[in-house]
This record gives sequence, structure tokens and C-alpha cells, in this order.
Amino acid sequence: MNIPTPDGLFNNENFTENIREPQPTRTPTQEYVLHAMPDALRMVKEGTLSYAQLRQSQAALLDNAAESILGNTDERTALVTQLDLAFMLGGYLPSGSDAYVNAPSQLLALLDYQAETFNLPNRMDYELIIDVNTEEFNTTGHMRTYLNGPDAQSERDFYLGHHVSESYLKQVASSLDGIVVGDITGADIQPTLQTAQQNLKLFREYMAAYMRLSATVFDTSLRPYLATYPDGIRNASGAFMPSVQLTELALHAPTEQQTKYIDMALPYFPRATRAKIENAHQQSLSGKNLADMITAGDLSLDRESSNMLNAIVEEFITFRTTHLAVVRHKIPQAFVEDAGPKSRQQFAAFGEPDIMADGEKGTADFHIVNFLAGSVHRLIQAKRQLDTD
Repeated sequence: MNIPTPDGLFNNENFTENIREPQPTRTPTQEYVLHAMPDALRMVKEGTLSYAQLRQSQAALLDNAAESILGNTDERTALVTQLDLAFMLGGYLPSGSDAYVNAPSQLLALLDYQAETFNLPNRMDYELIIDVNTEEFNTTGHMRTYLNGPDAQSERDFYLGHHVSESYLKQVASSLDGIVVGDITGADIQPTLQTAQQNLKLFREYMAAYMRLSATVFDTSLRPYLATYPDGIRNASGAFMPSVQLTELALHAPTEQQTKYIDMALPYFPRATRAKIENAHQQSLSGKNLADMITAGDLSLDRESSNMLNAIVEEFITFRTTHLAVVRHKIPQAFVEDAGPKSRQQFAAFGEPDIMADGEKGTADFHIVNFLAGSVHRLIQAKRQLDTD
């Protein structure tokens, strides 16, 4: 894989699609989803193709593909097929409450069949659109997208950036948890924190790269396909990146709103991470987190290690404020009536309002300002608890 640096994301001159050698067709739907569907969705948006015509063409495709899908026993093939089917259903979400009515009945039936047979999500989620999609990109050089033309490259980088950047945050979460549970002790703590600081800085730099993503491409073109489903099921969202939560749970005890979020979000995290997040949440609640352990005297750090932990918390605060700044730029309507906090003093005073309050909702269906600004607030509080100001 031609792994993009932060500078390479949303900069097509520096990062180009690297098509691999032709691969065997894994699913009976992939050629349609990769090549025909983005053009069809553009035509629907432009009004030159109706949802009825889209449904008719997809129903014919699924009639031909059904035997292969129903007869498949390979789990990886089923996973990629579910990615294709979820992309197809996402194409109807801009029609709002009529999405399920507009979609082919075969599509909904196949999604449910695969979910039950292979224990897969029955709608698009973070694991499918970010992780599975990127794994297929690594193999073939093709990323599944809703958009076509130059916009498809921006959408590709949107997904790819999440997957690539999280590899650095996974290391941070693992390192901090290792200190919490006592696997990393003594002289190993300082170099572990130093590496964690470097990885967190890289993760934050990837987030900053999203400022180059066109606001029109994201908010007007892509976001309608990531809307909440008519029955209330949440769509894929960066809010369900697991390592963000694992890192924060290792740093400090979860607050009431954070616990509310984790309880609601748990079914939407990648399947392999759900038990880990549950365990980390309970562990952190019980006082097994860096802030509580240092406060209670259960963990003592030398001056150099304390300084490094200070830098880690500060870097995480910077990531959160960077994330909010990116969202402010991409979804400006969420900040019209209540611009939200901008200075550190304002974040400290903001508190953690209800993440389910009425107002502009993100793709995860949480109140955008309350969710993002509240997360900055609790990190500032954690930093105060650590007495690292």
C-alpha cells in the first residue's frame, strides 16, 4: 500500500491511487459498486435518474447475484459483500424517511440474511466503511465510494485517513493501558510515554490534514449518504473510532456524558473492539486510570515521566480542539446559533452538556457542539487533576 503521510491526504498531487495487479472478483456486486454506482448516484442527484430507475437496475443485479451471495460460505467474501450491499443501501439515504421504500426489497433482505448468517452489521458502520474498505484498497488499489470523479479521491482519503491514523493511536492506547495495569513499570515507563507522545502527535497531524477536505464535498456531497437510517440505526461515523475512547479511558475516569455516549455507541464500534471498550470502561470507572492512580498515590512518576504525561494530555487536548475546528469548517451550520467555545478558558467553563440535546446532529446522531466541546472540557479537567498545568 502507498501509505499517505498527513501531507498526502486530500492532496492528489502528492498521493495517487496505486492500482494493483488485477484481482479475482471477490463479490458479484463489486464491479457495480466500484464503477457504475457512483455515476448512477450522481445522476440521481442531478435529477437525470430517478430512485425508481435506480431501484429497478439494482433489483436486476441482485436477482442475478442472489444465488452466489446465498450460497457463499467464506467469511471474508461475506464481509466484503456486506460492504457492497451497505454502500448500495446508503445510496438511498438522501431520500430521507423514504429510503427503505425506495431501496430494492432484495437489498434489505440480503443485508439481514448476511448479518444473521455471518454475525455482521446489517447496516453500514465504521468497521465496514473504514477498515474493510481500506483493506480492500490495500489489495486492489480501489476504494469503494459514493462519489465519482475528483470528489471520489477526497472521499477515498476521508476513509483512508481514519484507518491509517488510527494505527498510531492504537499504540498510544496500548502503551497507556500497559502502565495502568502494571505491565509497563519502572525504567520502561519513560520511553513508553515518549513513544506514545510521538504517536499521538502523528495522529493529531492526520486530523489536521482534514482541514484540506472541501466543505462542499463533505457536507453537501458525502454527508447525506452517511445519514441516520429511517429506523434510527446510526450510520458510520468517526465518533465510533475505538482507539480514541481507549486512550481517554486510560487517561481518566469516564464522566456521566462519556458513559452515556459509550453505552449508546457500543453496538457501532468495530466488533472486535466492543468487549475491549466495555472492559476498559469498567476498569477506568473502578479507578484504574492514570489520573486516579496518580492522585491516589498508586502510581508514582519521576519528573521526566510526569512531563511526558503532561505533553500527552496536552497533545490530546490539541487533537480534540483540532477536530472541533475541522468540523466547524465543514459543517458551519452547526455553529450558527451557538458558536461554541474557542478559547481554553471557554472550554474549561463549558462543562459537558447533554450529547443528545436538540440541535445540529453529527453522522453519529449526537449533538455536534456538545459532543466535541464536552470532550475537550473533560480532558482539561483531567489535566487539572493530574496537576500538570
